[in-house]
Amino acid sequence: MAAQDRSLALVELEITRLLEEASSVESAAEDIVRTLCLDLGWDLGELWILEADTDHLIRMAVWRQQDIDASAFDVLTRGVAVPKGYGLPGHAVATGNVVWVHDLRTDPLVVRKATAAGAGLRTAVAFPFNDGRDVIGACALFRRQPVQPEAHLTATLNAIGRKIGEFARLDQALRRSGAHYRTIIENQADIVALIGLDGLIHYENAAVTPVLGYDRRERFGRNVFEFIHPQDVPGALEVFRNALDDAGSFHVLRVRVRHKDGSWRLLESTGRVMVDVSGKHVALVNSRDITGRAPHQPAPDAGEGEAAPVGSHPPTERELNILRLVARGMTNKQIAEVVGVSPYTVKDHLQSVMRKLGARNRVHAASVATRRGLI
Repeated sequence: MAAQDRSLALVELEITRLLEEASSVESAAEDIVRTLCLDLGWDLGELWILEADTDHLIRMAVWRQQDIDASAFDVLTRGVAVPKGYGLPGHAVATGNVVWVHDLRTDPLVVRKATAAGAGLRTAVAFPFNDGRDVIGACALFRRQPVQPEAHLTATLNAIGRKIGEFARLDQALRRSGAHYRTIIENQADIVALIGLDGLIHYENAAVTPVLGYDRRERFGRNVFEFIHPQDVPGALEVFRNALDDAGSFHVLRVRVRHKDGSWRLLESTGRVMVDVSGKHVALVNSRDITGRAPHQPAPDAGEGEAAPVGSHPPTERELNILRLVARGMTNKQIAEVVGVSPYTVKDHLQSVMRKLGARNRVHAASVATRRGLI
């Protein structure tokens, strides 16, 4: 590895360390900017975060070399909310790309031309914070000496931006949950997660570590279905679709989920689709590890991925009639129209028969009932 590559790799490792030890983006912001300036040879740096509610950028930290007078440059944006797309950091956020500026005095992206010239600043670069889905902030670095765009540095800034973006998104999720509820959720033994309608994990509490062995940052932004046993994915997808059709109601699912050590854990998950504080639909899911449960509640067979019955009472004729309609591919709303009851009553019957048959979801219940000759 070339000396320059080793140096860039060390900078990336140092930023990773700062994030791992930080309690929030705000607490690490100044250290991040200082590290980037000192280790990469820049004279002034600013860290900006996008406020989700206003779509404006707020400067969270600034750092400068001691021999540079940038007070006039600094005061223009101190405490100011900048619209996304405005100025150098705003352009990096709007485009999601690293932006190089050769001459701060003439570049149209630069808003603070005169004050930059007064501080002796000549060139700049801005890179976005991308969590894999959205751009939620940017860092702008300024220098007195000219600099040319360099591929390895651009790649390093993109990698650092991804790490900061993932951490910032997790930090925002925790902040939105509120201090009181965050304390409750973070200390639960069950995994509490917010999952997007695309399957991406938006948030998980700290229980994911003792239950599945992962640091939650390892799973954040990844698709939840990649951790589910391949044989259980179809059933999980069906439950997910049913939850979308019947938003607000609770759905129960049992699936095998991969532990970090490569083994499988049987999780029982209860979830529903809801609207989060930003107005987006997400699935709120609570999952508990039932791998070592009592003998009268055996885990799914590794070959079939099917749970044994957990109820002692057989399904009623009404429940079996509803399962026959499920087997025909009908939704809860369609079944309700045929049977002459409300969709909520259909949902109650299905939840009852799922418990009796030990099924993961409504389709699984219909499959189990068919194999046993019940329908």
